[in-house]
Amino acid sequence: MKTAYTGEPGRDWQLEKGPFTFIGKPGECIGELTFSNPTDDKIKIRRLSVESVTDKKRKAPTLDSAELSMQLRIPPQSTITAQALLNFSPSTPPGNYEVRLVCGDRSETVHVQILENPSLALNPTHTVLRGASGDTLSCKVRMENAGNVPLSVGDVGMVWFRERNWIGRTLVYSLREAAEDEDYEAFANRILHDFKASIIPPVSIQMEPLPDETLHPATALDRTLTFTAPPGLQKGRTYSGFVKINMTRIWLELYCNGSPNSSKRR
Repeated sequence: MKTAYTGEPGRDWQLEKGPFTFIGKPGECIGELTFSNPTDDKIKIRRLSVESVTDKKRKAPTLDSAELSMQLRIPPQSTITAQALLNFSPSTPPGNYEVRLVCGDRSETVHVQILENPSLALNPTHTVLRGASGDTLSCKVRMENAGNVPLSVGDVGMVWFRERNWIGRTLVYSLREAAEDEDYEAFANRILHDFKASIIPPVSIQMEPLPDETLHPATALDRTLTFTAPPGLQKGRTYSGFVKINMTRIWLELYCNGSPNSSKRR
């Protein structure tokens, strides 16, 4: 791993006087810092540790574990102001905080405003299933609150499967069936009919059991998604669709391995 910085803080480079303010969501909390380099050498700064504020008279709570990251190059005999990213736990609740940045003999308070970050992580985000029309299919999914505010998880709703390459396949089949004396209007009507006939109807999908409690930051739930494979699936073809849980997608890929009520499955 590359060194956090070159030179000696407080001797080869200095942190200029604040105030310094960082604002943003976890992972996107950005602010500006000012440094000076009185030497004849170029200084590089990549990471700086910050300390908790232990003063009982502080005006805001403090962060127990945080680090500043940046890609800063300070030319010789110069002062520069640059953006830095403050990293801390993604589950840290929104609000105002204080941390202390110490460089050499200078200590500056950094004011931090953490914004709300509602974020639901799903695993897996892509599932492959095998079945035929009428089969009851299910898959497991883990829902984790990857943000910093509590989440209420809603139901799923509908899934609309679409055959892979169905537009190209339908067009080719329609062209093959075209008669030499078929006029353009008749062909257009027929291909429109073929497209409509090849569309797979949507089906409802259920989450079992439904979440009956708020999902708090850094916690997870395991659930099962269940649905009945829609009518019209063709053996040997692959269909895909997605469902949304709190605006986060799960892609479902369904390979049709047989016909309804058939014991011969691939």
